[in-house]
Amino acid sequence: MADNLVFRQGYAIDPFRAWARKYLPGPKDGMVLIDADVYVRRYGPGFGLDGSGDLMGIEKKEFEGQVTGGEGYVYRFIDRAMKGGAPDGRWRGNHVLRIRPSELWPMCEHCKQPITTDETLGVRLFLGASLEWDDNPITHDELRAILMGDEK
Repeated sequence: MADNLVFRQGYAIDPFRAWARKYLPGPKDGMVLIDADVYVRRYGPGFGLDGSGDLMGIEKKEFEGQVTGGEGYVYRFIDRAMKGGAPDGRWRGNHVLRIRPSELWPMCEHCKQPITTDETLGVRLFLGASLEWDDNPITHDELRAILMGDEK
């Protein structure tokens, strides 16, 4: 068990993760739990019509956070399974979006994660951050194009 670790979601303790760390085996005992940050499902203007839709996974890393060994293994596992099972072009892969703020974000004193309840402030802080997509610098417009499927 890894009950000495406390995992937080945003600025609050994640009850499921706290329970799992206390009552389930840890990485050295054969079990890894990871959070899937974002999955983007695009299907066009026909809501619920998935005949030509696609799917992409995004692991967000803020500041200098790194993809852990357990996360990397799970994302590679999902990627191989999806490439083998999804119709051509529907699986757009798992990617890492690194967000590096250019100004100090409000931080939780307990978990050291950025917090805000003000959506306008959140957008301003995100627009002020530098971005990397799979270790390559990109602009916010390029990120939007990737998410919309308009990347060149």
